[in-house]
Amino acid sequence: MNPLDLVSLSTAQTALAEVLPDDQSFLATAITAASRAVQRYCRRWFLLQSYLEIRTPCPGQWDKADPDLILLGQYPIVGPARLRIGRTNAVQIVNQNATTNQEAYVSFTTSGDPDISLTNTGLLLTTVASGVQTTNAITWTTTSPFTTLQSIVNSINALGGGWLATLQSPALANLGAYNLYGSEGTSGALAPSQCMLSVFATDLSYARIDVASGTVFLASETLGNNAGPDWLWPTGVDAGPAGNFRPEVLCAYSAGYSVIPEDIQTATCTVIKALLQELQTDTRFDDEHGDAADVKLAALAERVMPASIKQLLAPWRIHRVL
Repeated sequence: MNPLDLVSLSTAQTALAEVLPDDQSFLATAITAASRAVQRYCRRWFLLQSYLEIRTPCPGQWDKADPDLILLGQYPIVGPARLRIGRTNAVQIVNQNATTNQEAYVSFTTSGDPDISLTNTGLLLTTVASGVQTTNAITWTTTSPFTTLQSIVNSINALGGGWLATLQSPALANLGAYNLYGSEGTSGALAPSQCMLSVFATDLSYARIDVASGTVFLASETLGNNAGPDWLWPTGVDAGPAGNFRPEVLCAYSAGYSVIPEDIQTATCTVIKALLQELQTDTRFDDEHGDAADVKLAALAERVMPASIKQLLAPWRIHRVL
């Protein structure tokens, strides 16, 4: 069973007993395809999952004393969400051997489902010298005990070949390496260029979360003699109208349902039925003319995702733009 399936094999077999073919070997694939179709239509994932998102707060309406807010990608929120700010340079990586190497760059290795959330699990340090590519992998643990930033720096410096890593602050030495972030692509590291990796160093203390909608409201503070509400981040940066500065927020949270709602399961089973019927039906003609009646097939989109199912899923569909 795929971890994103919205119904179990036994549930699908019970609901579709009258239409299932004798050969049910394709049923598991159809369940996964239908589950993906339902969730993509609703623009959300329903099964309980863990997520990591970097968000920039949306500005509130200052004249109405509305707070800045963050719209998380998934909801309802389950358990405490961790919100961190203060993106800080943590590790600098450079390849100093520009005489031998014509290229040098750094990228992250990841794990997880790219449609849901990816977790950084290590680094790839690559050089190209006279057309020969050499890649070194540096990995870290994502469960306790965690690999520290100092350990990562030591491992990179032990590679040789011109690689040099520098910790940007001694205070970060024992921080877990899983906190490292950087470019989603490759970062050039051949001197004089350098790759800079960062961490979110400060937990946000002032926030209110509407778990049902996945909305984070950032609390207001009054700054000295300033009139009206401003927004004070733990870094001491005025994020209100005067500074007009809203730093990135790293949001780590869990969202979804441990038991999929019944109407979502019903919709999924109906889509499975439609997919199976498509596989068993000759749909190469557009219409058919007989002596007594004219027959025309419904459009493909209507056959796979009928209007009745769209209506059933309407309350679950996300319409907002993140």
